[in-house]
Amino acid sequence: MAWQATGQRPVMAVWTTEQLTAFLNYVREDVLYPLWWLAALRGLRRGELAGLRWVDISLETRELTVMQ
Repeated sequence: MAWQATGQRPVMAVWTTEQLTAFLNYVREDVLYPLWWLAALRGLRRGELAGLRWVDISLETRELTVMQ
């Protein structure tokens, strides 16, 4: 990592594709895997993930509405 050489961390740390893939593979059997996936690949924040309700999800149409 570049920040390790300089000691200055970036304002926002972003995982590489390889790091994200390794993380998602590691948590694949975790009961919260769908939330990890949403956070990682759809950009949902912690508060949005925590506010999800079953009425916000349609398995038939494969749609998710973030309301809270």
